[in-house]
Amino acid sequence: MRVVQYDRGVQRRISPDEAFAILRDLSQSSNRKLRDVAEAIVDMAHPEQPL
Repeated sequence: MRVVQYDRGVQRRISPDEAFAILRDLSQSSNRKLRDVAEAIVDMAHPEQPL
């Protein structure tokens, strides 16, 4: 989780606490677990390369 917070903070120039608040709000508004929202963000930022 800290990696996602740090990554989001660097990209948008926000603090880790602000990044976590964004993840929490997205989680609540989409009725998804926070870890699933965080995973989706990481997957979008770093998509797997096709073989």
